[in-house]
Amino acid sequence: MRKLVTTIALLLGVAPLWMNERAHAEPLVDSNLGFSMTIPDGFVRDPAPADDNPSFIYLFRRRSYPGEQTAISIRRMHCKLDQTRLTAEQIPSTFKGRLIAVQWHSLELDALEVPMQRRGNAIVSDDPVNAADAAEYDYISYNAEIPLASEGIIVGVRGQREHAKELHALFDQLVAGLDGKTNWYVSVAPGTLANWPQYGTTLLVIEVLVVLAGLAGLSALRKHSRRGVVLLVAAFILVPSCALLTNQTREGRAACYAFGSLGGLGLLFGLYDVTRPYKPRETKTPT
Repeated sequence: MRKLVTTIALLLGVAPLWMNERAHAEPLVDSNLGFSMTIPDGFVRDPAPADDNPSFIYLFRRRSYPGEQTAISIRRMHCKLDQTRLTAEQIPSTFKGRLIAVQWHSLELDALEVPMQRRGNAIVSDDPVNAADAAEYDYISYNAEIPLASEGIIVGVRGQREHAKELHALFDQLVAGLDGKTNWYVSVAPGTLANWPQYGTTLLVIEVLVVLAGLAGLSALRKHSRRGVVLLVAAFILVPSCALLTNQTREGRAACYAFGSLGGLGLLFGLYDVTRPYKPRETKTPT
């Protein structure tokens, strides 16, 4: 919920468009946040995009049609994004936009399409509670959260609503062309399953079940084997977890955590089994 509130708040805080154009756009490289992207021809960079909203770090504008400006914005989120997906049910019913998806390399990300309107010199999103029907808005914006390894950023495109198709294509192009390391893991599961909002929780439940089942197996093995066998088996269980440390898929990381937890707990269990005082089994003598 905190992520949703942060997203909506950032999307509603849109910078004005009355600033002077001073410099031509160039390939954008941000070494501090660790990303780079190419701004299309015709866009010029605003030198001071953060005057009204400190979250804005880059703003580019282009006059595509008489009296119309298309804008590209990049905002900081000041936090890392966890690997969860929004659902339509989480979006407030009073919100006039809609939830869409955008592809960033091998990851499918959430994005918002937000209707907007001009107020004086600024293009803003109206209060969702008091907003009129979305059809009355003459501007539209597309915004996506990008999970960079350093912190999340929001890439946005806005312009006149009558050119929504071209704006959407420009938005897809910008997100697809953004390069940077991510703190998210890709998935080897089919797209429908990998993009299921509860997929991460499902993997966590499977991890816990694997650890509990493994501990039950080690406990049974201890009762029917010599000392040291449990310790040896636990050490072998740790081997696949070490091999999976370099795996960058969600399923591989889940397996790494499961085997690592089971192997670690198994080693403690095995050490206790080896060092505990020996008690010879009592044997009954025949009467």
